[in-house]
Amino acid sequence: ISPEASAQRTSQRGNENHLDKQSAEFRGRVRARFLSLAEENPHRYVVINADQPAQKVSEDIAAALDAALDAAGLGRRPQGQQDHSQTPRRSSADLLASDDPDAT
Repeated sequence: ISPEASAQRTSQRGNENHLDKQSAEFRGRVRARFLSLAEENPHRYVVINADQPAQKVSEDIAAALDAALDAAGLGRRPQGQQDHSQTPRRSSADLLASDDPDAT
């Protein structure tokens, strides 16, 4: 996010933290360093344009995460596997107490 957009969002949000209170110059240096790291290590960083509306930023993050999971072989389930995304999750205590080794 640009230092200008960051300052604008902070003023709208109203609750500043210690980083929000830093100068625009400081925030610009931090941003530049992260962009430099991303350029040097594209396999470790994904740059998202956070100056966009929050919904678009969220969509871009989800797309980047999907791509990373797909690249790692962890994305989409193979054909025929059941989708448990809407299945209620059991508590850790219930799972530990279960005799079923396949319980999730």
